[in-house]
Amino acid sequence: MEEYLHKVALNYTAVLWRINGLKIKDLLAALLLVTLLVVSGCTGSTSGDSTESIAPALVQTTEQDTQAEFKVHSLMLTSMEPVAGELITAKAIVSNVGTIEGTFTATLKVDGVVVGTEEVSIGVGGSKTVSFTFTVDVAGDHSLELEELHATFTALSAMDGSSVDDSATSSGVGEIKVSINRATIEFPDSLVFSLVVSSDSSVTNVSLKFGTDKRSLVSESSEAEPDFDPDFVVETSWEWQMKKTGSLPPGATVWWQWRIVDETNKILLTPRRNIVFEDTRYQWQKIVTEDLDVYWHELEASLVHDLTEGLEVKLSRLELNVQIPEERKPKIFVYPNVDQLRSAVLFTHEWTGALAYPDYNIILIPVSLNSLDWAKRTLAHEVTHLLVREATFGPFGDIPSWLNEGLAQYAEGEMESYQRSILDQAIREDNLISVPSLSGSFPTDPNRAFLAYAQSLSLVSYLIDTHGWPKIRQLLVAFKEGSTDDDALMGVYSFDSSGLEERWRAYIGSN
Repeated sequence: MEEYLHKVALNYTAVLWRINGLKIKDLLAALLLVTLLVVSGCTGSTSGDSTESIAPALVQTTEQDTQAEFKVHSLMLTSMEPVAGELITAKAIVSNVGTIEGTFTATLKVDGVVVGTEEVSIGVGGSKTVSFTFTVDVAGDHSLELEELHATFTALSAMDGSSVDDSATSSGVGEIKVSINRATIEFPDSLVFSLVVSSDSSVTNVSLKFGTDKRSLVSESSEAEPDFDPDFVVETSWEWQMKKTGSLPPGATVWWQWRIVDETNKILLTPRRNIVFEDTRYQWQKIVTEDLDVYWHELEASLVHDLTEGLEVKLSRLELNVQIPEERKPKIFVYPNVDQLRSAVLFTHEWTGALAYPDYNIILIPVSLNSLDWAKRTLAHEVTHLLVREATFGPFGDIPSWLNEGLAQYAEGEMESYQRSILDQAIREDNLISVPSLSGSFPTDPNRAFLAYAQSLSLVSYLIDTHGWPKIRQLLVAFKEGSTDDDALMGVYSFDSSGLEERWRAYIGSN
């Protein structure tokens, strides 16, 4: 089920994320980088239902004393989406892990050019923050380098409401001029597109085309025609109401483009613009790495570090070779409690604890000191969903829910005691859910939903224990190629859904 957790994969040639597992090779280094980046740094931003770890930090030794050693970690930007031409702040933590006090000089480079240095003296076992302020003149992707730590960020172009779209040109005699072209977020309810345009002749037609960065086999876009009165100067807007179309996850990128026509048939097609649908209710911190972005607010960096620590160990339970390309780098948004998370999503079940959007590679998860163990299992669960989606993406239908959720739970670890109790009670009362019923949406009743998850984990464990991981991988390929549930099972295991249920019942002692 797409609303429970989906897995976040990291791209690197050898980074094998678990489709219900993540294989870690070079990914281990990437995940390790994420964790130390999180351990004491601040990070940045943005929400559903449908569901990294110690970085090898730079160690330097001062020339003054070879016993003073420093680790640099938690490189971050204090703005989620910095804007070209405006001040941008980058911070990092320097820790003295040596045996005596020493001095360290940190140097920050942007696009290979030094933009600042800072010297700090740190006692044994101490840490200090180094901070750099800089600007970039050009919108687009840029690189950060602080000693041996590397990251990338994207600077947005200024979207001032009074700015003119200089690159917009019209055909025909005269000009159509755009004076306002912007999008305004009313999170989580709506996104409002506004336009003010003028022409030498009366403007007779205005239409809007928009879409998102959702992964799809075909180009997806929508069109709208806002109301306006034809005139030489037209001011209009159109509101994308999420309550009508379903929640857009925070962190998703939205693009839009206007088409304007006047009575002389001059046409202006504005360049595409992008905006990130942020959860603007909070001030987010952000850690940017090559493979993963982590956002949080109202939390200690050490707690975020604890959340991501050990993720690679959990993912190593999964023996499915999957990697997520750089262009779909996952984003994790960490909320301080489940109520804040649920308020970021318009439609969700009351029992939803975390959310993953595999078509956007976005995960929302709450964490607190009291729920840390649960959150660590849940993060592994959600990352697995992203990996499963990566492994089975294609023109055909989704895989059965019992397989998707079962794999995600397998990545969490052994079945928890409460799940074992639920499953045992259903066995005693002969109240198990049939395998075909577990192929679709899970029950909305919490008790039956918990049973559905427990059965799914038990089913997947049975297949792995008795037939091994190679056949699980073959089964996912069969679904990717369009096989039905029964055909996929028959082709890989030589039994259909009924045969699976019969053998599984014998496996758990329910016959």
